[in-house]
Amino acid sequence: MTNNPRNHHLVPQKGYLEKFTNRNKQIFKCKLDVKSLKKIKYFTTTAICYEKDYYKFDNESLLTSYNINDPFYIEKNVFQKYENYLGKIIDKIEAKQSFLTLDDCKKLIFGLVDIKFRNPFFRKSDYSTTINNVANEIINDGSFIEHISKEYNLPIESAINFIYMAKENLKKNSSKDLHSFLLLNRHFESTPIHYYLNFLLLSLEWQILCVPTNNQFITSDNPGFCIESGLLYNTKFTGNFTFIYPLSKNIAIQISSKILSKKSSALKPLTYLYVPYEFVHTINLNTTQIANNEIYGANESVLRSVWNSFQRLKDNSTNKA
Repeated sequence: MTNNPRNHHLVPQKGYLEKFTNRNKQIFKCKLDVKSLKKIKYFTTTAICYEKDYYKFDNESLLTSYNINDPFYIEKNVFQKYENYLGKIIDKIEAKQSFLTLDDCKKLIFGLVDIKFRNPFFRKSDYSTTINNVANEIINDGSFIEHISKEYNLPIESAINFIYMAKENLKKNSSKDLHSFLLLNRHFESTPIHYYLNFLLLSLEWQILCVPTNNQFITSDNPGFCIESGLLYNTKFTGNFTFIYPLSKNIAIQISSKILSKKSSALKPLTYLYVPYEFVHTINLNTTQIANNEIYGANESVLRSVWNSFQRLKDNSTNKA
């Protein structure tokens, strides 16, 4: 047990948070629940945005269906699927490559969406509803039910009852274990929602937003957001949405449902847009509003400016109420 990782990063340190450091590999952190902002301290990326044993399974019996006996499996294995290549793909975009391979695009989308799913925001979800939906998908999937029937030597009707029983047993677990289990399921199973998100986001044009001189994007403990009809959402991939995700202090990706991608069999074109200071500040402010409680950046003055705008926004909302 002594070799098990205990500090579990809610947002990847490797390949992501490191893209928001200064030349000394330091990153500034600003909390949003403080009443006044004095000196903003800097840290190494290893020292921020983590919680002890956050993805560790307390109920290890949930791992048996995947023939796993390590409660730290997610932290040690699952996230590595994209953390090992995420930074390399972002580097390609920062180098202003005209195209990305579809393989790189799929890996990037999987990583960005998974960072949203692994976030504490989703641990607060209604897991009872989620489990019911997943169970219904499985029950309606004839090939999967047939697999369960053969695997456990059960009649079809008994296999369906097996799924119902598994559903009820699963719902007895804590939100912590349920969140981790769904993350594990996402990495081992191919479900309709994963296919849908990949297909949808790959079918749209990717615009890379570039900051002007002397300005920067920030990130947070819950990066990325969606806008639809002028409203801000953590995620919303329906309707006329726009998905914006800061990739580094210099670039952010913007994917709009209104703009279909130019068709290409093996390469995906990238469009680079230099955006004005005001738009960068708006994106940073939206990042702050979606954050759980912390924002990060390579520049102290940029963080301070966004924090001040966020506080004014909160004060105005309070006064209106």
